[in-house]
Amino acid sequence: MWFIKDLTFPDKGFQQKVGILGSLATVIILLMYWTIGFQMMSGIANQNPSPERIFFCIMIYVIGVNLMMCSDIQKYVTLKFR
Repeated sequence: MWFIKDLTFPDKGFQQKVGILGSLATVIILLMYWTIGFQMMSGIANQNPSPERIFFCIMIYVIGVNLMMCSDIQKYVTLKFR
């Protein structure tokens, strides 16, 4: 697959085929994740979050992205030199 070769930290696990149960689990998890945004856009959730809540959410997002990138780098280096 052409796009796997262009990744900075490629993972051989992404080159395996996924079964029906794996695909179904992925869809269910993504639907639960997307429900949060849908609730905010549709007006079901709190429409006026406080500045503290906005700051907290942005910080959690930034920390999560950094942890994800660090874990990808660690996994790549560990598997490469093992």
